[in-house]
Amino acid sequence: MNASKDIVVPPVKKTTSAVASIPITSMDDVFAKIKVGTKVSVLWDDGIIYEATVEAHHKTITANIQIIFTNDGCHSIVKMSNQSIKGYGIVGIVSDGSATKSTKRLHDEAASLEASSTSVFSKSSSKSQKKKKKKTTASTTQSTTTTTTTSIWPGSGSNWIPTHTNWGTRSKNNFGCGKCRWRPKGCRGCIASAESYVAATPLMVRGMIQFPIPLLKDYNERKELLTTVLLPRFDIINGPQQCSNGYGIIVSSAGGRPFLQGECIIDSSVVYMQRPAAYGKAHLGEYDYVALGSSISASSGYFQLRELALGHCALSYYVNEARNGQMPNAEFSTVRTGGSFEPKFCLRALVDICPGEELLVHYNNSTA
Repeated sequence: MNASKDIVVPPVKKTTSAVASIPITSMDDVFAKIKVGTKVSVLWDDGIIYEATVEAHHKTITANIQIIFTNDGCHSIVKMSNQSIKGYGIVGIVSDGSATKSTKRLHDEAASLEASSTSVFSKSSSKSQKKKKKKTTASTTQSTTTTTTTSIWPGSGSNWIPTHTNWGTRSKNNFGCGKCRWRPKGCRGCIASAESYVAATPLMVRGMIQFPIPLLKDYNERKELLTTVLLPRFDIINGPQQCSNGYGIIVSSAGGRPFLQGECIIDSSVVYMQRPAAYGKAHLGEYDYVALGSSISASSGYFQLRELALGHCALSYYVNEARNGQMPNAEFSTVRTGGSFEPKFCLRALVDICPGEELLVHYNNSTA
């Protein structure tokens, strides 16, 4: 399984050249001027506008537009800003190699872009540039006695870093956050933030099912499905036939009901992660996750079976592998139910499995 290249957009370097403006009356006018090779201004979700080149688009203003960022050559797909819910996307075109917006942080302007489809220059931009020039001159005169602090994001002068919320287990020299689409290579922000991160060590009880902490929004629903559907059908036992020193899953003998061929039971204790499967591979143990799909790519997520730093352990984590010539009698699979597009992790019987028999799968064939 090979991980494909993730898309991330580090900030571009600011230029000191004058910004040349193009009179634009509406985003329709902007779109009409765009063609393959056109340089455009892109408002990203960090409130900064970057320069990029259009690689391909579908001639309709509502369609996605494929771009490549000038600074680092990273590819991405965006919309026209007036077609985006929050106003992010292409906001202008480029003149003389300079974006029609300044590449400084635009917290105030970003809010107005969400409510308006026009691209307008703020008079305060030129004033702020003059102030910056004065500050730069002052710092130059004091350079002999003052040491300048290097910012994390040189292109914008920002020291933004992500919080550690739901980071969980993090392996050394691997990173990832929402800004860089959770790619293990990371970005400047999450690499800097990782220096102060210490993973939690909640109590883990072997042989027990534990939901992650903090509790999921649908915890009560998951717990009910676990106690009413899953646990009456399966037992976690110590010392099963395949793993004498560990744990395994058997079909419960209490109800006397076999796990019939083709039957599929959702494991509500497994958590679907909307992050690249490459992230799970980089940070979690080999048996702690199951990739969604046949490859570890940027677009596929993964199912989390165990996360030590979040105190999570699903029932399916205890399912053992068929080895030493044994044939698997079950497999990991996925279903979509209840009108939700989010996939659900499930156990599927390949043959009839009688009460008291252990469930065995092939791990290599268990990418859901």
